[in-house]
Amino acid sequence: MTFSALKSTASFLQYVLARRTSRYTPTEVIAQLETRGATTVQPGRARAIVACAAQPSEWMDRLDARTAWQLGQLAAHLPTVVAWYGAGLSFKEIGQRIGSLGGSWTARRALEAAACCIAARLNDDGSPVVRGAA
Repeated sequence: MTFSALKSTASFLQYVLARRTSRYTPTEVIAQLETRGATTVQPGRARAIVACAAQPSEWMDRLDARTAWQLGQLAAHLPTVVAWYGAGLSFKEIGQRIGSLGGSWTARRALEAAACCIAARLNDDGSPVVRGAA
């Protein structure tokens, strides 16, 4: 193996490792929504999360059928739940506003489902960059 081939292989491995370690997670999405993108750690990632969350057409189609069935009518209101959480409402307040019997638990479950969708969209290498994220 030549030095240039070895060097390009090393570069490729660094690229692959960086992509694997920089995947968005639902936990990261929820944390960024909670702080409304106010972070100094990686402002580019925060900007991408907030931009994607603000555009439901970018992530709503990522909701799988099972989760949609579990959420019932609340599945159609995920963008509203994300917006309210991003505005600083507690799970209890969101649960009261959506009028579900599950209250804060239902609101938390809805936000988790939305965060999974947002993270999946941001991790999709085959899709174009989310508008406003760059």
